[in-house]
Amino acid sequence: MRAPNSQYLWAGVIVDELARSGVRHAVICPGSRSAPLAVACGSHGGIRCWPVPDERSAAFLALGIGKASGSPAMVVCTSGTAGAHFLPAVMEAHLSDVPLVVVTADRPPELHGFGASQTVDQQHLYGRYTRFFADVGAPVMDAGALRHLRATVSRAAHLSRGVAHLNVPLREPLAPTEESLPAGLLDAATQFTPPHTLTTRHHVMDAGRVADIVTGRGRILLLAAPRDAQDGLPDALRTLAARWNVPLLAEAASGVRHGDSAAPVIAHYEAVLRCPAAKTLAPEVILKFGGRVTTRVLQGLVDSGATVVNFSENGEVVDPGHAASLVLEGDPAAWCRSLVDLPVRVSPEYLARWRECDLRVSAALDEQTGREETLTEPAVARIVSSVTPEGSTLFVSSSMPIRDLDAFSSSRNSSLRVLANRGAAGIDGIVSSAFGVAATGARTVLLTGDTTLLHDLGGLVWGARLGLSLVVVVINNGGGRIFSFLPIGRFPEHFESLFAMPPGVSMVDVARVASARHHQPTTPAELTACMREALEGGVHVVEIVVDGAQTVAQHEHWWAAARAAVEGA
Repeated sequence: MRAPNSQYLWAGVIVDELARSGVRHAVICPGSRSAPLAVACGSHGGIRCWPVPDERSAAFLALGIGKASGSPAMVVCTSGTAGAHFLPAVMEAHLSDVPLVVVTADRPPELHGFGASQTVDQQHLYGRYTRFFADVGAPVMDAGALRHLRATVSRAAHLSRGVAHLNVPLREPLAPTEESLPAGLLDAATQFTPPHTLTTRHHVMDAGRVADIVTGRGRILLLAAPRDAQDGLPDALRTLAARWNVPLLAEAASGVRHGDSAAPVIAHYEAVLRCPAAKTLAPEVILKFGGRVTTRVLQGLVDSGATVVNFSENGEVVDPGHAASLVLEGDPAAWCRSLVDLPVRVSPEYLARWRECDLRVSAALDEQTGREETLTEPAVARIVSSVTPEGSTLFVSSSMPIRDLDAFSSSRNSSLRVLANRGAAGIDGIVSSAFGVAATGARTVLLTGDTTLLHDLGGLVWGARLGLSLVVVVINNGGGRIFSFLPIGRFPEHFESLFAMPPGVSMVDVARVASARHHQPTTPAELTACMREALEGGVHVVEIVVDGAQTVAQHEHWWAAARAAVEGA
C-alpha cells in the first residue's frame, strides 16, 4: 500500500480493510474531496472500480452488485450534496436487506459551521436507513488511531447486511503530493488485522410452536415472497413442501419458483386467486418466507383469515395486514429443516386441486401466447421469462413489469434468477441496478417500462460507458399505465396529463444517447429472435410498442382465458 501523504494513508487503510473484509467492487463518483479515496480504490489490486458521475445511478449500480453477489459493494462520493443522491438506493438496500457500504468524503471539522463551500452536516445523513454509521474522523498519524480505523471499517463491512455508512473527513493535500510520514507508520497501518467476527443470532428452532399450529389442519400452504439471497432456502422450502405434500406459492422474485420441477411449486396462483373457484382453495394455515408480497391479490390471500406464521431472518416484521399470529426469527432454511419431519397430515385433494388449476392456467397462457399476432404486455412477460437462457438473471422493474412477470411467467426455466428492487418498490435506479447485476458477470436481461427507463436514463448511459452488457426490454406503453388499474383510471379528464404522463420520447434516440443497439420487434417470433441476438453481448434496447389505452383490456383478456381454464377444471 503506497501512501504519499497522511490523507492517502488514511484513505488507503479504509479501502484496504474493506477489501480484506470481502468488498470487491467500488463505484466511484468524481470529486475533489474524495480524491484520496478514489485513488486508493483505483490503486488496490483487489478492488474493481466502476466510475459513474451520476451519484444516484452509482448507488443503484452498487446496490445491484450487492443484490446479485450477496457481498457488499462500496460507493464513494465527495462532500456536500453528493451523498444526498445516494438516499433512494440506501433506502432500497435497507428495506430489502442488500449489503452496501457507503463512503462519503467530508470537509474536516474546522470547515464546518462557518459557511465553507460544499460543506453540509453529513452526520447520520441517512437517518434510520443504516445498520451502522461511523464518522472516522480526520486523519491522525498515530499507530493506535490507524488500528482503531481498521477495526471500525472492519465492523462496518461485517455489519453491512443492509447499509453501513462511513463518513470520512479529509484535509488538504487532496492530490497525491509527497510528504514525509513518521517512521514505521506504514507498517503499523498494514500489519494490524482486526478480528473478523460476525454477530450471529443463535436460536433454538422450536418446531413445537409450529406443530401446534399445523397439527390437524388439512389446508396448509407455503408462500415464498421476494428474496435475493442464493443460499439453501429454495431447496429447503421445496423439500418441505414435497415432504408435507402442500402447495408452495412462489413469487417470480422469490428464488424458489425456478428450480426442482418435482416440487409442488405453484406459479400461476395470481390467476387462480382471481377466480370464484379460489374460495375452495382458501388455506387454514400459511407459512410465509421472504419479504413483502408483490400484488394486492396475494396480500389479500395472506389477510384472508388463515393462521399466518412469518419467518423473519433479520427480526423485522413484514406484515402490513397484521395477519401474522406468530413471527419466528432466524435462518429460514434451518427453520425448514427443523419442520420437515413434523407429522403433518394434510388433505391430498388440496394440493391436487392447486396443481390442477396451475397446470390448466399454464396451458391456457401458452395457448394465448401462441395466438398473439402482435405483442401485448402479458405476452412479453411470458416470452422474456422463457427465452432468457437458464443460468441468466432477469431483473424486473416495479409497477406493471413485476406484476406481469409474477402473473404470467411459468416455472419451466429451471435455473433462471429473478431479481427486483422490492424493498421500497420504487422505480429509482432500476437500470443502474441491472447494470450492477451485470457487473458481477451475470448475463442479464432487464424488463422495464418506458417511464422507469427514462427515470434512470443516466444509468443507461453510464452503464454502457463501463463496457457492460445488458438487454433492456422496454414496454413502451405511453407512461405510467399501472394507474389505469386503479380507481383514478376511471376519470379520464386528467388521467393522461397528470397520471400516465406519456413521455413522448423516441426510444431510438434513447438508445443512440447510450450508443446502444435499438430493436423493435412486433411479434412473438421477432421478440424471441431479437433477444437471442441481443444476448450475445453489448447494450441493447429492445422496444415493445403497445397501445397504452388498451392495457386494461389486454390484461382482462388474458385473465379471462385463465379463468375459463380454472372454471373448466
